[in-house]
Amino acid sequence: MSDIETLRIGRIGPEHLGSIVRVQGWLRNKPGGKGRYFLWLRDGSGEIQAIAEQSALPEAVWLDCERIGIESSVIVEGVVAAHPKQEGVFELKLAGLTVVQCVGAQGEFGEYPIGKKEHGVEFLMKNRHLWLRSKRQSAILRIRNEVEKAWADFLYERGFYRVDTPIFTPNACEGTTTLFSVDYHGDTAYLAQSGQLYNEADIGALGQVYCFGPTFRAEKSKTRRHLLEFWMLEMEAAFYDFDANLRFQEEMVAYTAGRVLSSCLSDLRDLERDPAKLEPATETPYPRVRYGEAMRFCNQWRLEMAGKAPEAASKPSLLDLADSMDELRQKADADSRRLWESVSAAGVSYEDESVEDGDQASRQLAPFCWGNDFGAKDEVAIGSHFDKPVFATNFPIEVKGFYFKDELGPGGQPAIDPVFASLPEHMKLPGMSGHTVLGADLLGSEGAGELIGGSQREDDAGRLLDKIHRHGLPEEYFQWYLDTRRFGGVPHSGFGMGLERVLCWLCGGSDTPVHIRETIAFPRMLHQFEP
Repeated sequence: MSDIETLRIGRIGPEHLGSIVRVQGWLRNKPGGKGRYFLWLRDGSGEIQAIAEQSALPEAVWLDCERIGIESSVIVEGVVAAHPKQEGVFELKLAGLTVVQCVGAQGEFGEYPIGKKEHGVEFLMKNRHLWLRSKRQSAILRIRNEVEKAWADFLYERGFYRVDTPIFTPNACEGTTTLFSVDYHGDTAYLAQSGQLYNEADIGALGQVYCFGPTFRAEKSKTRRHLLEFWMLEMEAAFYDFDANLRFQEEMVAYTAGRVLSSCLSDLRDLERDPAKLEPATETPYPRVRYGEAMRFCNQWRLEMAGKAPEAASKPSLLDLADSMDELRQKADADSRRLWESVSAAGVSYEDESVEDGDQASRQLAPFCWGNDFGAKDEVAIGSHFDKPVFATNFPIEVKGFYFKDELGPGGQPAIDPVFASLPEHMKLPGMSGHTVLGADLLGSEGAGELIGGSQREDDAGRLLDKIHRHGLPEEYFQWYLDTRRFGGVPHSGFGMGLERVLCWLCGGSDTPVHIRETIAFPRMLHQFEP
């Protein structure tokens, strides 16, 4: 039978009906008994049921069927048949079985450690090398693979070049407080938290570039949203202004969602993820909400947490955002004032669900003021008003990095945001100028939080140097970066998109939330760096 075709399970199709094929993989489950077993086999590309009938098999093959346990590695030969009840699903009529390694009571090493019973997170993380084999975890990894391929295809088709950036860096994009330091032969180097600055140099050679690789941040955060090592795609393009940057981002995310819906439906089903909830994200444009306008959403949820919410503020439509921004700003200002006063009177506290189970802490929330950065709950509050990702734009200059370009008025000077100008002083943090930047965060729908952070970069060498000083960064480390503005500088923009956060949104959403530790094979978290 050496001429039997060996196939990956995912490649078995209607053209193989009636043919005998060979499948190599592992035993997922083995229900049955009394003369018949249903051997559920997996090989990473999919699963298939092989029906073993005692009456149709040699005794030795049947005995092998009886002795193998969950996760035994096997080579199976069988005739492909259509599933009697499920259209487009195939099964095998078992003809032969070779046991590569028996796992179970009759195996050399006993039963598989992760059985059918429920296990705690600590146990599963300790056995992550085995937990990966579960249906849920392998489905997430297949979707991860499809997303990575989609990103590469999208960028290649649009003329972008991949340029890999250094892992060891002498400085950081935004200071060194969240960096891992490394002894670099007597000097101090850091594990990279971003390839952005190098991308900005690379566009001088290639025009449109991206990097994709591991990123390291030493934040001591133990939440559902943080990894200490994660993968980030960062794009940079010469002659892209702020609007072009946002349009590129929404087109890329829409393309990604479409690819997952077209290529990973079976995996989404395994995750119990409703594909219909991702459909709106395949259509652009995405809504945009300025920081000042978003303040009311942030204060609205604070009141909801206190159980003292007034009548909900109306949700802006795409038409509102496109055609009546001035009217919306006036409404946002009025709502923000009213909500701020209500929150102040309510004395809101809430249970912080962003931390790990067992570590929840009740926190007292002050009203959201101009100058506050969005927390996880704020991002959820903003995103919940839309059925697709939404851009939060034009943040205060004081809360963003030194490389963000200022939003300039008609005279070429930083403009005062109209919402800021109308707010009373007690709704502003001390030291706020009212100036804003051409930056945006893309917030996922269904409470996904931030997916992308991006901006138009400061291309004026003088302004950039001033910002480096204001942020207290060492000028000498950034001379090479300033050279990119001194010698052939151009308007340019870019963004960073965290793969694992995108996967949390695509795979889980509000249906069956996916923890960020599930989106990478071997997560590195606070106090978690094994196996």
